[in-house]
Amino acid sequence: MPLTDHGKKHMCFKCGTKFYDLYKEETICPSCGANQADKPDTPAPTRAAAFATARASLMATERSILSGAEADEADDTDAEDEEMIGDIGGGDEEEEEEEEEESSDDDDDD
Repeated sequence: MPLTDHGKKHMCFKCGTKFYDLYKEETICPSCGANQADKPDTPAPTRAAAFATARASLMATERSILSGAEADEADDTDAEDEEMIGDIGGGDEEEEEEEEEESSDDDDDD
C-alpha cells in the first residue's frame, strides 16, 4: 500500500488528538473542533511533566499514609508496654487478694 501525503501532522492543544491538516488553510481539530490558530502562547504540559506531577502527588500521599501507619504502630507499642507493666504490677495485687481470702477463711474457722 503506497504512502500518501495528508498534509502537515498536528496535535490538538486542547484535547491532544493527533491529526493531519489535509492541506486546509484553517487547522481545526476533528475531535473537539478547536481552531489550532487559537493555540495559547504557553506550551501545553508534556507527558513527562504530567507524569512527574502525578508521581509527586502519589509519593506525597504514600508518605502521609506511611507516617500515619508509623504513628499507629507507636500507639500499639505503647499499649503493649502498658499491658506488660500492668502484668508485672498486677502480680502483687493478686497475691494480696489471695492473702486476704486466706485470712478471711481463717477467721471463719474461729
